[in-house]
Amino acid sequence: MQTSLFAPKAPDIACVDIPAFPLQLVLRRHPEWKNDPVVLVEEDRPTAEILWANRPARDLRIRRGMKFAQAQSLVARLHGEVVSPDAVSEAVGELLQILLQLTPNVEPDEGAPGLFWLDPRGLAPLYGDLETWAQLVHERVRERDLVNSVVVGWQRGTAFAIARTRTGVRLLADPETETREAAGVSLTRLGLSPALLRSMAVLGVKTLGDFAALPSAGLRLRYGEEAARLHSIASGEAWIPFRARFPDKPPRVEIPLEPPDNDHTRLLFGMKSALHPLLDDLARRDKGVTALHITLDLDHAPSHEERIETASPTLDVTRLLDLVRLRLTHLQLAAAVERMVLVLETRSVSPQQADWVRKEPRRNLRDLANALARLKASFGPESVVRARMVDTCCPEKRFRWEAAAEVNAPRTSTESEHPTSPLVRCVYAVPIRLPDPPRHERERWLGGHGAVETMLGPGRLRTGWWEQIQERDYYWVETRTGEILWVFQEKAEKRWFLHGAVD
Repeated sequence: MQTSLFAPKAPDIACVDIPAFPLQLVLRRHPEWKNDPVVLVEEDRPTAEILWANRPARDLRIRRGMKFAQAQSLVARLHGEVVSPDAVSEAVGELLQILLQLTPNVEPDEGAPGLFWLDPRGLAPLYGDLETWAQLVHERVRERDLVNSVVVGWQRGTAFAIARTRTGVRLLADPETETREAAGVSLTRLGLSPALLRSMAVLGVKTLGDFAALPSAGLRLRYGEEAARLHSIASGEAWIPFRARFPDKPPRVEIPLEPPDNDHTRLLFGMKSALHPLLDDLARRDKGVTALHITLDLDHAPSHEERIETASPTLDVTRLLDLVRLRLTHLQLAAAVERMVLVLETRSVSPQQADWVRKEPRRNLRDLANALARLKASFGPESVVRARMVDTCCPEKRFRWEAAAEVNAPRTSTESEHPTSPLVRCVYAVPIRLPDPPRHERERWLGGHGAVETMLGPGRLRTGWWEQIQERDYYWVETRTGEILWVFQEKAEKRWFLHGAVD
């Protein structure tokens, strides 16, 4: 590996690497999966290919490229998740906003989500030294529950290679130190394709230094564009200009009203005429609206603000105004409106996605998402929730309610070929107190549920070792009416409770 003849006098590039970025987004969304095997798959089906696997999964011999159904045969408790490109893009935009607070120039790597290039030049006097600045960058990203490394160095390829071997902060003193450390980095750390790794293994090339020592002639012809690009970066021959990216200012429009008005129909008509040119501009840039901020400046009264979310990125003015109408219907304004300010939250979509954003074809999931958006517009964002499983022993504490931001397709089971429908245990949030079982007249114990036919158990549950210990004996009870109930006896006070039923 060679150093550039025109090496700068101070480090001029900083690499922020968030390894397995999409997988980290999954684990951030499901913190209860931290110690379980987790994989990221390309789509929600048993034959989907695994793109990422966390350490517990890799310890069970689950690897990238394996089929999800094949991985499930190795471990029963395997969590699989799909992360949409929109979710990754949104997370990259969130980090871009954070990093721009620490340096004026940030370049997200378009080919590797989770990799950012920062310009550290001129920042040492502001923070005392570059190591203090790099430590602050590392902490800000880690505050978002993302494992990361920050390397301040001299060349992109070598700084990235060093970042892949560590977490935390590394300030490289000179180009020679950077070159020497990067030369010892294993090729398996660099996210290369399995085919290129196999080819290099046959040649006995294991490190970046070994690879840089290969003759460049014929490398592209024999091993492809990936090998040629890596060699030019590793050898210091390639120079990549810094392409800083700045977040777009959200589309915004002000609508003055003279005289002030409080008629909902006229307010909606004013919004419609202002939204059309904004949405036309978004359509040309392949973007869709995900939320609408409305500020109503009132005549001699405090301003009123609303935020309305759409079900999915859209460019349909009618749909946006329908959501606004539902929200305005439930508003009681203190005075007439003298000015409206509209700010749009947007999301980039691919040209293919932009087609359906414009045409809005009918799909079952999209219709359901639109219905939920109408509910949230009418009754507030907290009106639509879903249950999230929590890893705890106590049944009534094994879920929590959280706001539902999107609608996902139901997960298909690999056992769907069985002709019978699965049984579902419905658990009451608060167990129902039962009288003590009578010695005679069994039909009186469960009332309308019917007389007890069979009773299977007990299954002992012991919880609360860290505070107040609870012991319960659970039983399955089948009644004469055909119901299957889940009951338990509290051991301390010998009381009985009905905790759920099977549908």
